Amino acid sequence: APTKEPLTKKGLRHQWGGIGLSWPFPEINIRWALLIVCAIKMMTSHSFIPAALLGLLFIPSFVHAKEPVPVVVTLPVLKDLVEQVGGYHVRVQSLITGLENEHTYTPRPSDVRVIQKARLLVTIGLGLDTWIDPLIQNADRPDLIRITTSAKVPLLFDQSASQAGKSHPIGNPHIWLDPENVKIMSWHITEGLSRIDSSHQVAYRKNQADFSRRLDRLTQEMMDRVKGLSDAHRKVITHHPAWPYFAKRFGF
Repeated sequence: APTKEPLTKKGLRHQWGGIGLSWPFPEINIRWALLIVCAIKMMTSHSFIPAALLGLLFIPSFVHAKEPVPVVVTLPVLKDLVEQVGGYHVRVQSLITGLENEHTYTPRPSDVRVIQKARLLVTIGLGLDTWIDPLIQNADRPDLIRITTSAKVPLLFDQSASQAGKSHPIGNPHIWLDPENVKIMSWHITEGLSRIDSSHQVAYRKNQADFSRRLDRLTQEMMDRVKGLSDAHRKVITHHPAWPYFAKRFGF
C-alpha cells in the first residue's frame, strides 16, 4: 500500500474500484466519462461488450473505494505521521498550520467544525496541546476517539524544570525530534486507525513497518554524519528547550 499519493500537474488522483487512476480532468467524474464512452460505442457497434461495460457502471457504490477517514491532528508533524501510516485511506487536517505557537494557540470557530466531522483525533499530550480539550467540549464530541502519541515514550525533563513557568514540568513534549520516539508515535497512530477502519488494517501496519525501516536508515545516516564531530562542535544553543531528544540521540 503506497504512502500518501501526491497531486500532480496532470490532475488529481482518483480512486475507482480501489484502483488509483490518474485522471487529467478532475471536474469530470470518471464513472460518467466511461458511461458516455460506452453509450457511444453501443450506438456504433453491435458488440455486447460495451453493453456489459455499461452495466458495470451501475454496480452499487459499496464496491467502490471507501471514503478516506477524516482525521484531525493538533500539529503539522502529526499530520505527516498519520499520512505516512494511512496513505490515501485518510484525509488529515492539522489545526495548527506551523505559523502559530503550539503552546499558546488560540482555537478558531472553524476548528470546532473540523472536530465535529473527524473520526479520529491525534495529539501529542504532555501539556503541549491542552487547548484541544475546550474544542472537543464545544464540538459536543465526547465520543471522539483520541490518540495520545506520547504514551509509552521515554521522557526527558529539562534541566531548568525547577524554575516554575520556564519549562515542561511533566516531561518535555517535543518528542518527535528523536526518530525512535517517532516509531512509537506512528505505532499509536496505526493502532488508532486500525480500530476505526479495520478493513485497511493490513495496509496501515505495512505502511508503519515501511516507515519504521526508513527511520532506521535515516538514523544510521545521521549517526554516520556526526560521529566525527569533536565535543567542541557538539554544543548547541537554542531559544526554547525543544531539542533535548535530538541532542541525546545524536550526541549533541
